[in-house]
Amino acid sequence: MDIEYPTADGWSDTEDDLHLTPVVRVGNTIHISGTTGRSSSQDPEEQFVAAFKDISDTLSAVCAGWSDVVKMTTSICCSK
Repeated sequence: MDIEYPTADGWSDTEDDLHLTPVVRVGNTIHISGTTGRSSSQDPEEQFVAAFKDISDTLSAVCAGWSDVVKMTTSICCSK
């Protein structure tokens, strides 16, 4: 079975520095992990929006979209 490590926009530094990628394609299945709300804001809503934009960009990088997502696990933590 073929395994691919596509590159998503904005992740090349992370891939080079940490040797990880946010997306792996195994056959016709795509796995995305480690997406966080990377934002300079401390506002949880802005971080949430940033995380989902990163997921959208990653899906686009592998010619997929939200309609292709069959399972999603999220952890949301808000500190005050």
